[in-house]
Amino acid sequence: MHKDDWADDLRDLLEREHGALLSGRLEDVARLIPLKERIAEELARNPQAAEDARLSGLGRLARRNAELLAAARRGLESAQARLALIRGGGVGLNTYDHRGQRADLGGRGRVIRRA
Repeated sequence: MHKDDWADDLRDLLEREHGALLSGRLEDVARLIPLKERIAEELARNPQAAEDARLSGLGRLARRNAELLAAARRGLESAQARLALIRGGGVGLNTYDHRGQRADLGGRGRVIRRA
């Protein structure tokens, strides 16, 4: 792969990944993994290319996407925890203190559903 090609390919991939992350299209992010691996292998074979990538601002784009991926992971973990709480019948009364910390006020009991 020619230097300009991999740099353009990496920039394009990072921009596509960024758009997918902002739109919540995690399946699109997953489809980009083989392309990222191929470019990473190319950079590993060519250390000078890796240095050029960092200098051309591609490292900044990669860090930006890494922060978005971490935020998406935290959001998914939070949603999973909330779903587990709801499925377990543990929905009670919660409030928040002056520091924004959640406090459980109890109230856990059985849920009665009426038609």
